[in-house]
Amino acid sequence: LYVFVLGDPRGQVAVKGLCNRVERVSFVHDPASTLGHQTIGGASWAGVPGVLWIDVPSAALRPHATAVRIDLAEPLRLYRGEGLAVTQN
Repeated sequence: LYVFVLGDPRGQVAVKGLCNRVERVSFVHDPASTLGHQTIGGASWAGVPGVLWIDVPSAALRPHATAVRIDLAEPLRLYRGEGLAVTQN
């Protein structure tokens, strides 16, 4: 999966709706790079994924747009709003 970062996000980029496990994140212009990332939140019991946060250092950004490569463990699966309803707390 490729994500294009425009301008300077000043730290992190959020990717929402990604149901896959992420194996690695890197810059397209520097394939040897490895970007820090973590998935926060979500409700696995309801099929709702968390938000993937990618650390994007400002010093490595390109002037107009920076391409980020996200390697996934399996073919792309996106959340389509089909989580389970909460029936009790």
